[in-house]
Amino acid sequence: MKGVKKKVFAAFFFSEASPAARGGPGELRLPEAPALLRRCSERQRLSVFVSRAARLGYAWLAGDVSMKVTVSQLNASLAYGFEYLGSLERLVMTLESERCWISLTQAFRRHLGVAVGGACGAGKTELSKGLSAALGSYCVVYRCGEAQAELSDLSSQFMEGVAQQGCWLLLDGIHALPNDVLGTWALQFRRFQEALRAGRDSFDLQGRMVSLKPGAFVSATFDKNWHWSTAEPLMGCLRPLSLATPSVAHVAHLAEVLLLAEGFSEDPDLGRRVGTLWGHWTALSQEPRAFGLRALRVLIEKAGRLRRCHDEGSGLAGLAVEVFEPNLLAQLFEYCLGPLVSQKEEVEDGPQNPDFKSVDSVREHPGQNA
Repeated sequence: MKGVKKKVFAAFFFSEASPAARGGPGELRLPEAPALLRRCSERQRLSVFVSRAARLGYAWLAGDVSMKVTVSQLNASLAYGFEYLGSLERLVMTLESERCWISLTQAFRRHLGVAVGGACGAGKTELSKGLSAALGSYCVVYRCGEAQAELSDLSSQFMEGVAQQGCWLLLDGIHALPNDVLGTWALQFRRFQEALRAGRDSFDLQGRMVSLKPGAFVSATFDKNWHWSTAEPLMGCLRPLSLATPSVAHVAHLAEVLLLAEGFSEDPDLGRRVGTLWGHWTALSQEPRAFGLRALRVLIEKAGRLRRCHDEGSGLAGLAVEVFEPNLLAQLFEYCLGPLVSQKEEVEDGPQNPDFKSVDSVREHPGQNA
């Protein structure tokens, strides 16, 4: 029975009447593509469909005079927002990025929020912002660690603005919020999501009826060391999504791309060496060990700026010294000499011996001290 279902599944999605076979704007379908697919095996056809359907596809609604555009990914069909965002940076899509976007679009289809977790610099914030830009929606990013006391009072204002404008709200770093603030946000999320599922055009927000526009979405990010079980009020409103820690090979590939973008094309193995350095650095059990992907990217960008300021003939050794010396030596000296400096301060601030006389007192009264 399972084999029959697979055959029917493949026959439908690769037939002429299937939307997946027709494609959408921006996708070029060759005339000989159906013949090629017929010569492929069933497993190959399924893999082609899954890889194609996992990407975002844009299409006009047939017979719609309003010229609306839908964005589809797997079985999720979302409306394009047509928000003018200007010239933005675009993400380089990888398998990890596609999996994260699939989770976000599936939650968006079910009118649920998503809490993305992972290491520092893993791309939690940029993935959410990139998907909102791909859907033509404006994304408001709020850093939760900057104003914890004010965030509880601003929850109703944030939710009112998101509901009326139909934009995205990203709470960056919810692990820094106390439980009472998380409870306040959870109450606002629950009312907001219930109104979206019911298809209402307004909902009750602290005793006031607020208009609700379709397309509004709420997501959050948290650190990988944060225990999600401590935020029980949010567990029913936000889907937890964890990004895997990148391996040394992935970091080496990322470093190679960043180095090429900054103009470092002399040594093809430079990216691999940077990835190996990052792997050894993160494996340290002692301080300083807080060296993540964000610090690596800042380091390469700073090296690129120094390279452009210097002559073209300057070597990489001088640039590495200028980049590493201010931060690395300061942390190294603080780690090595910190205990000695603290002991010295304790000796200087400690109780003085009453029989001990300072040098100044001996100079002022030489006869008495003799």
